[in-house]
Amino acid sequence: MTRRKTATARASLSTGYGREAFRGRGRRLKDIAPSHALRKRFHGKPDDWDEFRAAYFAELESEAGRAAAEELLGHLRKGPVTLLYAARDEQHNNAVALKELLERHQGKGRSQ
Repeated sequence: MTRRKTATARASLSTGYGREAFRGRGRRLKDIAPSHALRKRFHGKPDDWDEFRAAYFAELESEAGRAAAEELLGHLRKGPVTLLYAARDEQHNNAVALKELLERHQGKGRSQ
């Protein structure tokens, strides 16, 4: 089943697609994804959601993470982007956390 949510930041969250479905339709930013260790540490632990978000946002402060986030924000300024996730939990996954971060950054850009 395909799950798709549309965000006010014009980013959408979806799962249920294989990588092949998006081949040639955009760019996959590997550095924006949480590390394997982080995903493994928090897999299936929704009670640790705030801790996961903090650790994920800290990872995105790396040079590669910042560059990927800036690239993604650039794409978002041009139009909709699709954030993919593989988790079964629709409320607690990296795409939800990333959408939150993107919306915060978009809000900062509007107020300046």
